[in-house]
Amino acid sequence: MRGKASEGVSVCRYMKKAIEAIRDKGIRCQTNAMSTVMETRDMDKLLEAVRAAYEAIKKEGVKRIYMNLTVDHRFDKDATLESKLGSLK
Repeated sequence: MRGKASEGVSVCRYMKKAIEAIRDKGIRCQTNAMSTVMETRDMDKLLEAVRAAYEAIKKEGVKRIYMNLTVDHRFDKDATLESKLGSLK
């Protein structure tokens, strides 16, 4: 998930709130320079976490929120953040 707020160039303040909201929902996540990757097998929990992140940013008083959500759900095998990164080695 990538997010952007209308309040200037840096969004760190807002992303910290979003990440906290995601973790409060019990979703494992990993943030890098361009996005936050969330890991769960439960689509409902994922969408709840996205909503919580959205609401956390909105609560900060921003005038605009831009979010981009991409879902990669493997049904043929277990895939974790570690296994996906490990396959690059």
